[in-house]
Amino acid sequence: MADVKITSYRKEREAEIMGGLEKAMVAVKGLVQRQAIENIRQGRPYPKWDTGRLGSNIAEHSHVEKEGDTITAVIGT
Repeated sequence: MADVKITSYRKEREAEIMGGLEKAMVAVKGLVQRQAIENIRQGRPYPKWDTGRLGSNIAEHSHVEKEGDTITAVIGT
């Protein structure tokens, strides 16, 4: 009688999925970040774009965090 071997590739598939989710979160972070900066430039509703510091702080401090199974986009100053 022949042996049957069943192999689980769960960890590999989960890693692929998490990698895809992380890439997607980076893209979403970029979209939200750009829209926040554009809203500031256009003065909707406040603050107005005077020195550009707020927009550059948003760009500088926005990032994606990964902790365990949680991926979070942080957009702000």
